[in-house]
Amino acid sequence: MLGSGFIGRFYADSLQGYRSKDKIVSIYSRREESAKKFAADYQCHHYTTNMEEAIARPDVDIVCISLPNNLHEAAVML
Repeated sequence: MLGSGFIGRFYADSLQGYRSKDKIVSIYSRREESAKKFAADYQCHHYTTNMEEAIARPDVDIVCISLPNNLHEAAVML
């Protein structure tokens, strides 16, 4: 999951709360305290402030972009 704000939490609630087949394995946030809080709230073992690190993990199958619009291109290019 890229982004730990309102939209990221909306997606996380949908993925883990309603489907319960999916699991968030990595969270990226621009602020470490936000990433750490998101990880604790959604039982995610990996959090980082490095977008590439969050994406490049071998256990990541899908990347959900819940970042501000101006960061979408950088996320997609990674």
